[in-house]
Amino acid sequence: IGAAHAYARGATGQGVKVAVVDSNVDGSISELAGRIAGNIDLHASTRSASDVDPSGHGTLVAGAIVANKDSRGVHGVAYN
Repeated sequence: IGAAHAYARGATGQGVKVAVVDSNVDGSISELAGRIAGNIDLHASTRSASDVDPSGHGTLVAGAIVANKDSRGVHGVAYN
């Protein structure tokens, strides 16, 4: 996706807003803490409240975009 090229020119994702339409997002994990402005669970009526993102796919996609750059695990392409 060319992230290294963008980073070399100072891009961090600051000021960028992104929407993810997927299986929901678990914003409680450390890499996404404070990064998710809100979410709507379109399948809430078909699963329990504790089952935030059953497939994990929405959380994975959100992490690839905005995961914190904190020297742990991975960081998203628009980490700032």
